[in-house]
Amino acid sequence: MSGQSLLGRLPERPIDTVARSVPRSVRMVGFWSAVSLPVVNLGLLVWGLDSTPKTAAFLLLLVWNALALVVGKRYDP
Repeated sequence: MSGQSLLGRLPERPIDTVARSVPRSVRMVGFWSAVSLPVVNLGLLVWGLDSTPKTAAFLLLLVWNALALVVGKRYDP
């Protein structure tokens, strides 16, 4: 077998393609959103999810955080 690694032949993951294709400014916003949104979620948890709007906001922020993690993955501050 040649010196080339088997890992070099694996297809690229779709998440890596998305993360690399966005402009640097969008990656920056994604990165810093992914860093700061858990603080907001923690605040919602501390004050309680006793109403439908609070629960919906919490779930929406979780989804937003996941998207921010994907977009900001390759940002280098």
